[in-house]
Amino acid sequence: SMFPAPQLWQLSSSLKAHNIRSAPGLSASVLTTAKNGAVLQMKGAVGGWLILADGSGYTKLQCSDGSWYCPSMFPAPQLWQLSSSLKAHNIRSAPGLSASVLTTAKNGAVLQMKGAVGGWLILADGSGYTKLQCSDGSWYCPSMFPAPQ
Repeated sequence: SMFPAPQLWQLSSSLKAHNIRSAPGLSASVLTTAKNGAVLQMKGAVGGWLILADGSGYTKLQCSDGSWYCPSMFPAPQLWQLSSSLKAHNIRSAPGLSASVLTTAKNGAVLQMKGAVGGWLILADGSGYTKLQCSDGSWYCPSMFPAPQ
């Protein structure tokens, strides 16, 4: 089925590379690969495979080592606040626990987020991802919050 318009999808994978194939099937030849965190435009899906927007190939939506997610972008960046019992909450290079930790946020931190993907918030400047909820803390979107000065 084709999407109404091409959509950006992001790969979250524990593998070094996720195959882009010539047809929707594991026996089809591998044309190229996508790395963890890659964002590609898809125009549709067929039998568990995503179709690249330019029609150049297909990639498996889900496998044991990773999945593609369609990030939902907020209409405008939103301020989110961290409430955590931990000293630090990780900001990672991609939406997955295997992704490298770039920096951390402390309890009470307020950051601008531009969207979410598979249970991860996307920092407004695109610099990283943080898990929306974990056993030790969560990010909240306060409905009334003063704009940053």
